[in-house]
Amino acid sequence: MYKINNFYDIQKSINSKEIKDKVQIIENKDFAVFLFFDGLDTDTNSGRGISAFNKYFKDNFHKYFIKGQLDKKLLIESNKKAIELNLDNSKFGLILVTINKKNDTSYFSIIGNSAFYTFNYKELTRIGVKDSTKSLLGGKEIKESDINLNIIKNPLAPIFVCSDGFLSLLAKKRSDIVKIINHKDTPSAKAALQRVMKSKNDKNLAYIVIKKKKLNN
Repeated sequence: MYKINNFYDIQKSINSKEIKDKVQIIENKDFAVFLFFDGLDTDTNSGRGISAFNKYFKDNFHKYFIKGQLDKKLLIESNKKAIELNLDNSKFGLILVTINKKNDTSYFSIIGNSAFYTFNYKELTRIGVKDSTKSLLGGKEIKESDINLNIIKNPLAPIFVCSDGFLSLLAKKRSDIVKIINHKDTPSAKAALQRVMKSKNDKNLAYIVIKKKKLNN
């Protein structure tokens, strides 16, 4: 069995009217699922598209989690709910992480420009996979063949996911951020990273840190 710890934060830029990024966590004794939504500042209805997708996903998740793995059809149907709003400028990106608490199986999928990393005490390693779809969610329908569910090869490696807006901050403060997210005390790490984020307030910033620990039986 495994225990999952996580912390995340979302910061609105000084010029933004609203923050469209969102983190949704679904967890029980068997699994944990993390949805990291990356809203588009340029798309006025991006937040509404995310809300429609997220509501369907949450309400119907139990129907699509089969033998410890997520059925891709849930992503397809959730995306249809965003499209059914029939709104212009409602596109968004998504990183999905699913972790099975009973074994070593962990998956992730990337749709859009957000970044997925694993890390240790010295460095962050970006997992270089192509976007699952050529377009973002909320724009047009997707097929199962458009979605890649990628196995996380080192299931105990901590995970760092961030929005595309966070990448320029990461480029400048990479060593500081690596030290912070490795800190064992979660409140201290979150507070320290919040201070780093406040040094750059010209973009919306969002991240999540996920750590998986094996429990002694």
